[in-house]
Amino acid sequence: DLLIFWCVLVCMLGQLERWEASLRDYQVLIQELPENEDVKKALAEVEAKIKSQRN
Repeated sequence: DLLIFWCVLVCMLGQLERWEASLRDYQVLIQELPENEDVKKALAEVEAKIKSQRN
């Protein structure tokens, strides 16, 4: 399933600390799965990582 593949890809990007790419993919996922709590939590974590890197 394409959605499962996308989820795995996003997780891998996070593990590689490719936060900007991960952020873009989570933003797509949240459009596809707006009620998914795991995606919401992961998106918030990635946003926090990016914010901390910019400060």
